[in-house]
Amino acid sequence: MAHHDTFQDTVRLAVKLGVEHVTAFAGCPGESEHSLNPVSVTCPWPTEFSE
Repeated sequence: MAHHDTFQDTVRLAVKLGVEHVTAFAGCPGESEHSLNPVSVTCPWPTEFSE
């Protein structure tokens, strides 16, 4: 539950700071304001992506 509370607090802070996007998993948003696709690292975890 502590991780969930931290996530919620993070999102609330982002709103107060005017942040529009919060990344909550591996990978990054696009490389610029005009990106059409995310910039993500592909890895074999979770394993269902490899299967």
